Amino acid sequence: MSIKVNLTGVDAWEGGVILPPGSYYVRVADAEEGTSAGGDPQIQLQLKAIGGEHDGGEIRDWIVINARTLGKVKQVLTALGLPSDGELDLSAESFVGKACQIVVRNEPYDGKDRARVKAYSASTGSDIPTTAGAAPATSTDLPF
Repeated sequence: MSIKVNLTGVDAWEGGVILPPGSYYVRVADAEEGTSAGGDPQIQLQLKAIGGEHDGGEIRDWIVINARTLGKVKQVLTALGLPSDGELDLSAESFVGKACQIVVRNEPYDGKDRARVKAYSASTGSDIPTTAGAAPATSTDLPF
C-alpha cells in the first residue's frame, strides 16, 4: 500500500529550537497527563525559554510518578510553586503557565547526545525575564 501526497508549493516545517545545554528561565507552555512506557502515570511538560539568546526555545520533560521518582516530582512541584507536601491530586492544567529555572544537559541516547532537563529550581517573580533579550540564567545562578 502507498500513500499519495502532493507537496507542490508546500514549505518545509521549521520546528522550534530545542534548548542546548545550559541554564534557563522557562514557563510551562503545555502539560498533558498520560502513562509512561513502564505503565506509571506521568505528566508531560512542554517548557519554553523566557528571554536570553534562546528565547522561545523549547524542551520537553516527563514527570513520571512512581516510588523511584518522588524526589524529582517534589523538586518540580516546589520549583513551580505548586503544593508539594502530603497527598496530592495532580492535574496537568495546574502546571500550565508556571515558571522556574531549569538546567539542561546532553545525555547519550541511542548513540547520540540528547538534551535533557536535569534539574529544576524555583525563581522569584522578579528573577524571571519578561522580554526577549533578557539574560538567561547561568550555572552560577542555580543552587545545584
